[in-house]
Amino acid sequence: MLVFALFWIVPGDAAYMILTGGDDDAGKVSLAQLEQLKEELGLNRPIYSQYGHWLWDIMRGDLGTSIWYKIPVWEELENRFYVTIELSLIAIFMAFVVAVPLGVISAVKQDTWGDYSSRVFALIGIATPTFWLGILMVYGLAYTFNWLPPFGVMREDYMRTARAKGLKEMVVIGRHALKNALLPVVTISGYQFASMLGGVIIVESIFVVPGMGTLLMTA
Repeated sequence: MLVFALFWIVPGDAAYMILTGGDDDAGKVSLAQLEQLKEELGLNRPIYSQYGHWLWDIMRGDLGTSIWYKIPVWEELENRFYVTIELSLIAIFMAFVVAVPLGVISAVKQDTWGDYSSRVFALIGIATPTFWLGILMVYGLAYTFNWLPPFGVMREDYMRTARAKGLKEMVVIGRHALKNALLPVVTISGYQFASMLGGVIIVESIFVVPGMGTLLMTA
């Protein structure tokens, strides 16, 4: 209810923003177009009526049509939902395969080396960051099973060709190796940067740093 209310409290017109694509150009939109879109979206009804209709549609499983993708929201969710469910089921299956035997060992062989080993293994699994474990798995699959492209950038054919041309080692590394080796670095950097943007709100609030986090808290 609060989020729905904020939609009307914040300045701006949703129908106007949709028609202009976010550009502040009133010349692109006529009053007739604006009223027609409001009628289609139901924005000309009272707020309580809009909320009631939305809530009733949600209860019936009708999520409406995506404004940006122009398709039913459920279709977009459905395409991705099965992928997520598949990953979740695989993860649960793997967890049972590993956890149940370890639990049996801990229960039957209590306070033995098997019990302690099971506890340590479980604690390591809980404490290991998912993104780091994922990188290790990719690395292992690439080198051990050759299921993924290898990352041996320094021993690739184009590296040997560059050296054979007589290029200096710093040029070979900087111009050829570095660009190809930056892919995992950029990937992890993006993940870490997103995490930092989320955590900076707390840090700026504690240390009273006048940054975006403090602005968000006071907005």
